[in-house]
Amino acid sequence: ASSAKSWLAFLIKNIMKKLICGLFLVATSVMASQFPPAFALNTINATLLSATTNQTGAALYVEGVKNHTFVIVNATTRTNLVTIQGSLDATNYVTLNLTTNTAVSTNSVVLTAQRWSYLQASVSGLTGTNCNTVVEYLGGN
Repeated sequence: ASSAKSWLAFLIKNIMKKLICGLFLVATSVMASQFPPAFALNTINATLLSATTNQTGAALYVEGVKNHTFVIVNATTRTNLVTIQGSLDATNYVTLNLTTNTAVSTNSVVLTAQRWSYLQASVSGLTGTNCNTVVEYLGGN
């Protein structure tokens, strides 16, 4: 009975020692593999809209970006209106900027201190043949 008790105590002692060592290894490995911090100057660039008719482009996910730069190229012989909108849920949009583009023109738009999850652009006034308006998102920080 005494040898069974000592064997049981030895077994419990070794199990506890391995358990403590295992928990220590897990804890140190979790601390060693934390995600790196985000960089303040991360940027995204994309075509928000390339339209030959009146339309709205797809939403672009830009959460975490505060300042935004756009270039609007109007390669038509007519004036049109580009609307840039922001949303927190990709469903309900708020107009952030309206830009009237004269015939065959390039315009830039800079939005500062605008934290949105999604951005999209739309164009109206594209009529006739050979119409093309492009909205490029150059990114931000």
